[in-house]
This record gives sequence, C-alpha cells and structure tokens, in this order.
Amino acid sequence: SGITYMFIRGALDVEAEDISAEHIEFTEKMWKKIQEETEKYFEGQEIVGWFFSQPQLLLKVSEVMSKVHMKHFGGEKVLMLMEPQEREDAFFRYENNEMVRLGGYYLYYEKIPVCRRI
Repeated sequence: SGITYMFIRGALDVEAEDISAEHIEFTEKMWKKIQEETEKYFEGQEIVGWFFSQPQLLLKVSEVMSKVHMKHFGGEKVLMLMEPQEREDAFFRYENNEMVRLGGYYLYYEKIPVCRRI
C-alpha cells in the first residue's frame, strides 16, 4: 500500500573531531572505526543511515547535512536528528530531490551487554 518499514537494530557511537551543524565531515579514521565496530557488533548488518545531535539543534536538514547525506549515504538511507536537552528527534529521508521529514516512527532502546574475556 505504499508504506515503507525500516527496522534499525543498532547504533554505533563515533566520536567526531571539530564537528558542528555548519561543518560535518566523515574522516577515513571515522569510517575505519565504523567498519570495525560494524563487523564486531553487527556482523552481516547493513548501514541504514546516520545520526546527528547537538544542543539547540533545529530539527531541520541544513544544506551541509543534505550534502553529507548524499555523499556518504545516498537516497535510500535515513538521517536522525536529535536535540539532546529537549529530547526532541526527527527522521529524514531523501525523496523527490530533497530531505523530507518522516512521521510514524517509534524508538526502543536496548543496550547491548559488553562481553569480557578472562
């Protein structure tokens, strides 16, 4: 019926250096960590998008965000924005040559237990 469902099963925390809503860069070092941790924690899973959070962030996709999204993730992936102080969030997807805000989603959090070797 024209409804798309996407299930996101996990997330990785990737530290970025000197990043802001006006300057977003995915460095080779960041991509290396993403690939290593994806293989370690989410073997066989596909990267379905990215996340950006910053205090006082407007839940709108800037031109910078749109360019980064298309360069690294393309039209089939999603972008989640979150304003951490207000705990507001929104998902976006590239449709008809623009980033469009998506509705009708739910977030469930379940922390992955850390495995330790003795």
